[in-house]
Amino acid sequence: MPISRQLPAVASALIALALPALAADPHLPAEGDVFMPFGHSGAWYVFTDTTRATCLTEKVDATGNVVQIGLTKDNEHAYLAVYAVVPEDLRKEREELTVTVAGQSHTGKISRWQRHNADAYSGGYILSDSFDLFAKAADVTEVIAFPGEEIEVKISLDGSANAIEMTKDCIAAQ
Repeated sequence: MPISRQLPAVASALIALALPALAADPHLPAEGDVFMPFGHSGAWYVFTDTTRATCLTEKVDATGNVVQIGLTKDNEHAYLAVYAVVPEDLRKEREELTVTVAGQSHTGKISRWQRHNADAYSGGYILSDSFDLFAKAADVTEVIAFPGEEIEVKISLDGSANAIEMTKDCIAAQ
Protein backbone atom coordinates (compact mmCIF):
# COMPACT_ATOMS: atom_id res chain seq x y z
CA MET A 1 0.00 0.00 0.00
CA PRO A 2 1.35 3.43 -0.86
CA ILE A 3 2.63 5.38 2.06
CA SER A 4 0.48 8.27 3.23
CA ARG A 5 1.61 11.89 3.10
CA GLN A 6 2.89 11.64 6.66
CA LEU A 7 5.44 8.90 7.25
CA PRO A 8 5.53 7.04 10.54
CA ALA A 9 8.47 8.07 12.71
CA VAL A 10 10.28 4.81 11.98
CA ALA A 11 10.00 5.32 8.23
CA SER A 12 11.37 8.84 8.56
CA ALA A 13 14.40 7.47 10.40
CA LEU A 14 14.91 4.80 7.73
CA ILE A 15 14.92 7.34 4.91
CA ALA A 16 18.24 8.56 6.24
CA LEU A 17 19.50 4.97 6.00
CA ALA A 18 18.02 4.07 2.62
CA LEU A 19 20.87 5.55 0.66
CA PRO A 20 22.89 3.73 -1.97
CA ALA A 21 24.08 0.26 -1.27
CA LEU A 22 27.63 -0.44 -2.40
CA ALA A 23 29.92 2.25 -3.67
CA ALA A 24 30.91 2.09 -7.33
CA ASP A 25 29.30 -1.32 -7.92
CA PRO A 26 27.89 -1.49 -11.44
CA HIS A 27 24.90 -3.58 -10.31
CA LEU A 28 23.58 -1.57 -7.38
CA PRO A 29 22.39 1.97 -6.62
CA ALA A 30 25.14 4.57 -6.70
CA GLU A 31 26.09 7.36 -4.37
CA GLY A 32 23.94 10.31 -5.40
CA ASP A 33 20.87 8.27 -6.38
CA VAL A 34 17.70 9.90 -5.03
CA PHE A 35 15.32 7.77 -2.93
CA MET A 36 11.71 8.53 -2.07
CA PRO A 37 9.47 6.51 0.28
CA PHE A 38 6.85 4.36 -1.46
CA GLY A 39 5.33 2.33 1.39
CA HIS A 40 5.96 -0.22 4.07
CA SER A 41 4.99 -3.76 4.91
CA GLY A 42 5.64 -4.75 8.51
CA ALA A 43 9.31 -4.07 9.31
CA TRP A 44 10.16 -3.59 5.62
CA TYR A 45 10.20 -0.21 3.86
CA VAL A 46 9.97 0.23 0.09
CA PHE A 47 11.76 3.11 -1.61
CA THR A 48 11.70 4.44 -5.15
CA ASP A 49 15.12 5.09 -6.63
CA THR A 50 14.09 8.03 -8.82
CA THR A 51 17.53 8.23 -10.42
CA ARG A 52 17.34 4.69 -11.84
CA ALA A 53 13.51 4.50 -12.06
CA THR A 54 13.36 1.35 -9.94
CA CYS A 55 12.63 0.37 -6.34
CA LEU A 56 14.10 -1.53 -3.41
CA THR A 57 12.94 -2.74 -0.03
CA GLU A 58 14.96 -2.42 3.17
CA LYS A 59 14.82 -3.73 6.71
CA VAL A 60 16.96 -2.69 9.68
CA ASP A 61 17.33 -5.17 12.56
CA ALA A 62 17.45 -4.30 16.27
CA THR A 63 21.24 -3.91 16.24
CA GLY A 64 21.36 -1.68 13.14
CA ASN A 65 22.30 -4.29 10.53
CA VAL A 66 20.55 -3.74 7.20
CA VAL A 67 19.22 -5.97 4.43
CA GLN A 68 18.12 -4.59 1.05
CA ILE A 69 16.37 -6.36 -1.82
CA GLY A 70 16.01 -4.84 -5.28
CA LEU A 71 16.87 -5.13 -8.96
CA THR A 72 20.33 -4.63 -10.42
CA LYS A 73 20.98 -1.49 -12.44
CA ASP A 74 20.42 -3.39 -15.70
CA ASN A 75 17.17 -4.94 -14.34
CA GLU A 76 18.55 -8.37 -15.23
CA HIS A 77 18.84 -9.80 -11.69
CA ALA A 78 17.43 -9.42 -8.24
CA TYR A 79 19.93 -8.70 -5.48
CA LEU A 80 19.98 -9.10 -1.74
CA ALA A 81 22.55 -6.94 0.04
CA VAL A 82 23.51 -7.18 3.71
CA TYR A 83 25.33 -4.49 5.67
CA ALA A 84 26.64 -5.40 9.09
CA VAL A 85 27.79 -3.04 11.80
CA VAL A 86 31.50 -3.64 12.36
CA PRO A 87 33.00 -2.95 15.81
CA GLU A 88 35.17 0.15 15.82
CA ASP A 89 38.35 -1.72 16.72
CA LEU A 90 38.03 -3.90 13.58
CA ARG A 91 37.10 -1.24 11.00
CA LYS A 92 40.64 -0.79 9.70
CA GLU A 93 41.35 -4.54 9.47
CA ARG A 94 41.43 -6.56 6.28
CA GLU A 95 38.17 -8.44 5.78
CA GLU A 96 36.55 -11.15 3.71
CA LEU A 97 32.81 -11.52 3.56
CA THR A 98 30.38 -14.34 2.77
CA VAL A 99 26.65 -13.79 2.25
CA THR A 100 24.42 -16.89 2.38
CA VAL A 101 20.72 -17.07 1.63
CA ALA A 102 18.64 -20.18 0.91
CA GLY A 103 21.75 -22.32 0.56
CA GLN A 104 23.45 -20.03 -1.97
CA SER A 105 26.62 -18.21 -0.95
CA HIS A 106 28.83 -15.51 -2.36
CA THR A 107 32.27 -14.74 -0.96
CA GLY A 108 34.17 -11.65 -1.92
CA LYS A 109 35.79 -8.44 -0.93
CA ILE A 110 34.14 -6.02 1.42
CA SER A 111 32.40 -2.97 0.06
CA ARG A 112 31.92 0.13 2.17
CA TRP A 113 28.59 1.78 2.38
CA GLN A 114 28.08 5.28 1.01
CA ARG A 115 25.91 6.76 3.71
CA HIS A 116 25.99 8.36 7.13
CA ASN A 117 28.42 6.53 9.40
CA ALA A 118 29.63 4.47 6.44
CA ASP A 119 32.82 3.37 8.18
CA ALA A 120 30.70 1.45 10.69
CA TYR A 121 29.27 -0.87 8.00
CA SER A 122 30.64 -3.54 5.70
CA GLY A 123 28.54 -5.47 3.29
CA GLY A 124 28.12 -7.68 0.31
CA TYR A 125 25.38 -9.00 -1.91
CA ILE A 126 24.13 -12.05 -3.74
CA LEU A 127 22.40 -12.09 -7.13
CA SER A 128 19.48 -14.22 -8.29
CA ASP A 129 17.54 -14.53 -11.53
CA SER A 130 14.38 -13.44 -9.73
CA PHE A 131 13.03 -12.24 -6.40
CA ASP A 132 11.68 -15.76 -5.68
CA LEU A 133 14.80 -17.02 -3.90
CA PHE A 134 14.69 -14.11 -1.44
CA ALA A 135 10.91 -14.23 -0.94
CA LYS A 136 11.07 -17.89 0.10
CA ALA A 137 14.15 -17.67 2.35
CA ALA A 138 13.74 -17.55 6.13
CA ASP A 139 16.90 -15.56 6.83
CA VAL A 140 20.20 -14.29 5.46
CA THR A 141 23.58 -14.80 7.09
CA GLU A 142 26.65 -12.67 6.60
CA VAL A 143 30.04 -13.77 7.92
CA ILE A 144 32.82 -11.19 8.03
CA ALA A 145 36.26 -12.72 8.58
CA PHE A 146 39.06 -10.67 10.10
CA PRO A 147 42.51 -11.93 11.02
CA GLY A 148 41.85 -14.00 14.14
CA GLU A 149 38.15 -13.11 14.45
CA GLU A 150 34.80 -13.64 12.71
CA ILE A 151 31.54 -11.75 12.97
CA GLU A 152 28.36 -13.57 11.99
CA VAL A 153 25.16 -11.62 11.42
CA LYS A 154 21.85 -13.39 10.85
CA ILE A 155 18.84 -11.30 9.79
CA SER A 156 15.32 -12.69 9.57
CA LEU A 157 13.64 -12.26 6.20
CA ASP A 158 10.21 -12.68 7.79
CA GLY A 159 7.74 -10.58 5.83
CA SER A 160 10.03 -10.21 2.83
CA ALA A 161 7.54 -11.90 0.46
CA ASN A 162 4.95 -9.16 1.10
CA ALA A 163 7.60 -6.44 0.88
CA ILE A 164 8.87 -7.87 -2.41
CA GLU A 165 5.33 -7.82 -3.82
CA MET A 166 5.09 -4.13 -2.86
CA THR A 167 8.51 -3.56 -4.44
CA LYS A 168 7.25 -5.17 -7.67
CA ASP A 169 4.21 -2.84 -7.59
CA CYS A 170 6.57 0.09 -7.08
CA ILE A 171 8.73 -1.00 -10.01
CA ALA A 172 5.66 -1.41 -12.25
CA ALA A 173 4.60 2.16 -11.34
CA GLN A 174 7.88 3.63 -12.62
